Amino acid sequence: MTGAIGFAFLLAVVAAAAGAPREAINLALGRPYAVSPPPNYPHCTDPGDATQLTDGRYTQGYFWTQSSTVGWTGRQSVAIVIDLGDAAPIGGLRYSTAAGVAGVHWPSAVQAFVSADGRQWRPVGDLVALSDARSPAPAGSYATHRYACDGLTVSGRFVGLLVSAVGGYIFCDEIEVLRGEGAAPAPARQAASITEALGALEAVQSTAAAQRIVAADVRAVRAALADAPVSAERRRALSRELDAAEAQSRDWRPPARWRAILPFGPGHARVWAVRGAL
Repeated sequence: MTGAIGFAFLLAVVAAAAGAPREAINLALGRPYAVSPPPNYPHCTDPGDATQLTDGRYTQGYFWTQSSTVGWTGRQSVAIVIDLGDAAPIGGLRYSTAAGVAGVHWPSAVQAFVSADGRQWRPVGDLVALSDARSPAPAGSYATHRYACDGLTVSGRFVGLLVSAVGGYIFCDEIEVLRGEGAAPAPARQAASITEALGALEAVQSTAAAQRIVAADVRAVRAALADAPVSAERRRALSRELDAAEAQSRDWRPPARWRAILPFGPGHARVWAVRGAL
C-alpha cells in the first residue's frame, strides 16, 4: 500500500509540474539599447543610464530621484531600441514607470515595434492601451506601475518603443521583452547597427507625425471643397486632384536630417494647391 501511495504521489507531482506555467524568459535582460534624445533629468541622470533599462533591477524609493531610474524632462517623446542579439519569438512586453505627483503624468502612449533587421519596423500596438484594458494605471496619487501586455505572436531581433509624454516628463527603470512560444525565426542576413536601427525607428515616428498633419489638411480641404461656390465640373476636377495628392503624400518619407518645414513633400504641396485654388 505504501509503495502504491508513493507511486501515485510521484505521478501527481509530475503531472502538476507538467501543467505548471513556466516563468517567461526576459530576452531584454542585459541587452544593449539606444535612446533618443539622451536622458536629461538632473536628479537621476548618470552614466548608468546606458544599462539601467535592461539590468533587471527595479527602482526602490521615490522614483525620479533614484539613480536606477532613467529620466527625461522637457521632452514630448522618446525613442528606445533594444537589440536582443538574435531573432526570437516575442510573447509579451513590460514597461515600468511612475507618476501621479509633481506634474509627472502617465505616458499617453508607448507604441511598440519589432524588426528583424533594424531597418524595416512592424507595429505591435500601444502598450498603454493594451495594458489599461486589463489593469489601468492608478489615478490620483503617486504610484509606480508596469504597463504590460501578453499573448503577442510577433518576432524579431530589435524591439522599439516610442514613448509619448503628457506634460514633458518621461521616466522608466526597466523594460522587459518576454519570449513567446514557437521556434526562433531565421536571422536577417545583415542586420543594422543599433544606432542605425534607432534612426530607422525615428524615421517611422517622423513619418507618422507628418502623415497625421497631412491627413488633417486633406480633411480640411475636403470640407472647404464641399462648401465652395464653384461649378459641379470644377468641384469634380479639384476633388480628383485632391485624391491624387493624398495618394502621393502616403508614399512620402522624411529624408535624412529632416526638419519639420511645411509642406511635407510634393503630395502635401498639391493638397495646399487645391486649397489655394478655392
